[in-house]
Amino acid sequence: MISYEEAVDHVRGHAWISPLLLAPITESVGHQLVAPIVAHFDSPVFDNSAMDGFAVYAGGPPWRIVGEIAAGSVRAEALAPGTAVRIFTGAPIPEGTDAVLPIELAEVRGDELSGQIAPGRHIRRRAEEYAAGQVLLERGVRINPGIVATMAANGMRQVAVDAPPRVGVLATGSELVPPGEPLWPGQIYDSNQPTLISAAQALGCTVEGRHTNDDPDLTRQAAEALLDSSDVLLTVGGVSVGAHDYVRPTIQRLGFEQIFSGVAIKPGKPVSFGVRDDGKVWFGLPGNPRSALVTFILFVREWMGCGPQWHPCVLAHDLAPAGDRETFELACWSGDVRVFESVGSHAVGGWAEANALVRVPAGSQLRAGDPIQTTLDLWHPTL
Repeated sequence: MISYEEAVDHVRGHAWISPLLLAPITESVGHQLVAPIVAHFDSPVFDNSAMDGFAVYAGGPPWRIVGEIAAGSVRAEALAPGTAVRIFTGAPIPEGTDAVLPIELAEVRGDELSGQIAPGRHIRRRAEEYAAGQVLLERGVRINPGIVATMAANGMRQVAVDAPPRVGVLATGSELVPPGEPLWPGQIYDSNQPTLISAAQALGCTVEGRHTNDDPDLTRQAAEALLDSSDVLLTVGGVSVGAHDYVRPTIQRLGFEQIFSGVAIKPGKPVSFGVRDDGKVWFGLPGNPRSALVTFILFVREWMGCGPQWHPCVLAHDLAPAGDRETFELACWSGDVRVFESVGSHAVGGWAEANALVRVPAGSQLRAGDPIQTTLDLWHPTL
C-alpha cells in the first residue's frame, strides 16, 4: 500500500495529454484554453456614452440641442461651445463632449437644455477596460460562461481548447438497480454511476455508463465495450479481494499493467490504477459511494489535469482522533470548515450541502480553530 502523494505522482506520470480542438465558443464551456487569449482591439473601441441623455460641451448650462446620436451611428461632428446632442447608451461620443447629462437630470424646453453634471461623467473612455494586445486569459483556464462573454466581446467565434477524455463508467454489483426501477429484497439503487457520470460531464467529458452483475464474463464484455469508445475506464466496485470481486483480474486480462492497488487513505483504500500500451488508462474505484466520489476527485481529476488544489482553512469544530490513514472528508466551507459526520463510506447524507473536501493527517487530533488543508473546488474544478 502506498501513500496518497505517491499515488498522485504515479497518476501524474501517466496524465491525459489532450489533442487540440477548435470549438465554437458557445460549445467551449468546461474545456481548458490551450493558448492565451489576447485582446484584438481596445475595449471600449471608442469613447461612448454610458447613459441615455445628452452629450454636452463645457460652458453650459444652458445648451442648445443640435442633433441626436443613436447606438451604432458613425461618430458625429464635433460639438461647438454651448451645444448638446441627444445621445443613447453605447453611442459614440462626439469630440468636444465634456460629459453626458442623464435624461432623468435634464430639463428640456424646445431646443434648450438645462441641468447640472460634473465634467467627465458617464463617458466610457476608449481602452479603459483593456488595450489591444493585453492578455485577457492565460493558458490552462477552464472556460465558464463568463469567459465565453469575454471571448465574444473580443470578436471570437471559435477558440482552441483541449479535447477532454472520453470516459467509460462501469458500475459492478449484482445488488445494484438503476434509479426508478422497482427494488427487490437485497437490492439497492445505484448512486455511483449517476454521480460519476455527472462529475465527469461537469469537466466537459463525454461519458458512457454501463452496469454489470458480479460475473467474470459479463464484466469483461462490458469493460471491452466501454474501452472501444473511451480513453479512460472507471470501474466502480469489485476491486477488493472478495470471492465476487472480478474487476482486477479482468483488467489484467485486457492488457493493463497495474501501477498501484491500495492507497493509505480513508475512504478509498482499495483504489487501483493501471495503464495499457495503447495509452488507455483504468481507475478501479471502490464501490462504496463516498469512497467512489472521493477517489474520483483525488485521482481521476488529477489524471485529467484538474486535481484538487489544497488551501489552508480553519476548522469550525473538534474532530475525532484520526486513524492510521490520511482521511478525506466532505465538508462545508463558509469562512471556516464544518466537516460532515457520516455513519460510513456507504452513506451519501450531507452531500447536497458539501462544497469542500478536507485532508485530515493520519494520527492527528484536530480542534476547533486549528488549520486544515481544504479544496474549495469540489464540484467545479479550475486550474
